[in-house]
This record gives sequence, structure tokens and C-alpha cells, in this order.
Amino acid sequence: MHRYSTLLFLLLGVSPMLAGEPGPSDREKLELELLRGKLSGRIAFQSNRDGKWAIYTVNINGSGLKRLTDAESDATLPQWTSNNRKLAFLVNAGGRGQVCWMADDGSGIEKLTVAELDVKAFHIVSSGKVMTVKLGPQDWRIYRRTRSEDKWQAHDVKLKGLISAGADIDVAPSSNGRLIALRGAAPAGKAGNGKAMSIRGVYVAKMDRDGALTEIKRLGPGLDAVWSEDSIRLLTCHYAKGGCDVLIYDTNTGQRSRVSDEPGWEWTPAWSPRKDWIVYTAGPSKESDPATGPYDLYLRELPDGDPIRLTFHPKSDLFPSWRGIVTISSKP
Repeated sequence: MHRYSTLLFLLLGVSPMLAGEPGPSDREKLELELLRGKLSGRIAFQSNRDGKWAIYTVNINGSGLKRLTDAESDATLPQWTSNNRKLAFLVNAGGRGQVCWMADDGSGIEKLTVAELDVKAFHIVSSGKVMTVKLGPQDWRIYRRTRSEDKWQAHDVKLKGLISAGADIDVAPSSNGRLIALRGAAPAGKAGNGKAMSIRGVYVAKMDRDGALTEIKRLGPGLDAVWSEDSIRLLTCHYAKGGCDVLIYDTNTGQRSRVSDEPGWEWTPAWSPRKDWIVYTAGPSKESDPATGPYDLYLRELPDGDPIRLTFHPKSDLFPSWRGIVTISSKP
């Protein structure tokens, strides 16, 4: 599985960077340089490398690092949307969480949620027309933009009776807005096949425009839920063997494939624009605190490419989102 890295070692005659050394090794520099012309786009992520959490972007080969948000308020969970021309994120404004979006250079910040809400987390689809926001452990709302796209229509995600008391869940809409992924859910009662549902894992359900859920099914273990653009595959990660590995589920067949198997902690994965690569966060172990690090971003070609390190910092780089080629449109 590591044939690519081994070949580079033999060609260069260099050894990997020693622990604690700043910056990439010669091997890592070459790996990133070889990506020029092979991959495109730009990756957004959150980092506390300058103090508070802020949104940064970086090119696929590690160049062009730029901070987009100021240090006055924590900014987290960046997600490219609206034909790759807008970057949505969560900001702590006056003690309340608000979803905003901005241009790819950090300009033109607009709020997408009202000031009365205190948003804990959110997911927005690539079109920018469907969004879920978390207000409490089991309190999620789904927002859909109207045809005129000048306002949002909001409905509660109907979770009552489906989730066990005390469960803290994550709700991610599919790109087509018709499916929902429930991560960490603990549904009560019986599944469609009559068997009791498991407490933890990743679930998929159909969702109507009013937020009602039907046909809930469990895919398996998982800590994240990131949809592919075709609303078929899900990226997630799973704690096992003292570490955390990235998994892919096919929601049609239920098939599960393991993408990574390194001994560290690999999580918060995201798809490349063509879904043939992924970017994810990796750290040495589960003992590493996301607030103190170290966690860096890694690229990996599917299905079994070797990891390529993208960022190099003793603090934490988390929750990447990969932008493809910008699409020209008259609407945001």
C-alpha cells in the first residue's frame, strides 16, 4: 500500500522528517510538487495556528496559504458551496453561533442565520440551497432556499420518537436534499427489518421537505458523515485498534470500504471535486487534543493511495473542504 512513498525514498535517497522538525522533508516536498497539473482546486480548513480558530485556504500543492477570517471571533467548519464561489462557515458572534458565508478571498461576509439562534454546527450542500443547523443535542432544523433565493424556509428535523434520550447526533443532508445522514444517532424502537437498531453509528433516512424522516437504516460504525455529490456514497471515520480510520459507505448497497489504516487518528474527511481523492485530518493518537494539536491535513488517492501530507504546523488544522473549478453563475 505504501509503494509510492517507498519508491520516492529510493529515488531521492532521503529519510522522512524527524519528529519536531519544522516544514516538509525533501520527500514530502517532492510529493506535493508532483501534484501540480494532476490535481486542481483549493482546500479550506480551520486552524488555531495564529491563536483563535480561523478559516484558511491553501492550494493542493501546499502553496498559497491564506487566512480569510480575523482573530476577533472563532470561525470554524468551512464548507464550499454555491458553485464553489462561496465559503460557508460558523462564527461565534457575541457569544452566539451564526452561519455565514463569504467570497473565496474572505470578502463580502453575509449571515445566513438569524441573530436569535445559537448554532452549534451546520451542514450545507454544494448548491447552497439546503442547509441543516444544530441548536442542541437533538435539535436540528433544515433550511431550504426559496425559488427566488432571497430567503430561507425552515422546518424542524422530526427526530422525536426516533432517537434515544440523551443521544447527541449530527444531521447531514445529501446533495440532492432528499436524504439525510444521522451520525451518532441512537434510534429507539425497531428498524424496518424488525431488528432493534444499534445505539451508535451512521444511519441514512429519506427526508421530505418538512423535515419528516422515513426508512431509517443503519450503515455501520462512524464518527462523521460527508456525502458525495451523487448522494450515494458517504465518507466517515471509525475508531478501531486504538486509532481512527477513514471509511466509505455505499448507501445503495451498504458496502463498506476502509480507506486508511495508519496507526494514528484520521478523521474529518472530505471529497475531492471528482471524488477520486480525499483530504482529511490526521494526528498521532486520540490523546491529541484538537485545541492543542498536532493535527495536519493529508491527501489520499482512492482507493488505496498513500497519504500525502499537505500542512505542517504544531497546532491543529481541521475540517477541510475541497473546492473544484469555479462555475460561473448569475446567482450566488
